Amino acid sequence: MARLIVDTGWVPDVILSSTAARARATALIVAEACEWSPELRLQRHLYLAEPEGYLEQLQRVPPQAKRVLLVGHNPGIEELGEKLSGVAVHMPTAALLVLESSAPFAALGEHGANIIGNYRPKELDG
Repeated sequence: MARLIVDTGWVPDVILSSTAARARATALIVAEACEWSPELRLQRHLYLAEPEGYLEQLQRVPPQAKRVLLVGHNPGIEELGEKLSGVAVHMPTAALLVLESSAPFAALGEHGANIIGNYRPKELDG
């Protein structure tokens, strides 16, 4: 997934991650693949957060950030994807849901984004 993020030019400006071991490890792998260009924010309260908790953190991202990677846990992260896009999404471990919005992060809300990709590790080539 980190390679996909780099190869597609979706390198985040900020990575928001739960402090749980697997989430933190995933965030660090992506940060290393991006040559540490994104700001990495490890946040304890994202562990098993509700969609509103993730959304609140997205809304606090600096206004100059154009791309944010959220690394978190189900069911909250799936529910956030549905809340933002209006489409039910399935996100197994290490899945990547790519959303796009014309709204700034501070104004992001329900049905405010469109899905431009939903990737699962088992579906990617080698």
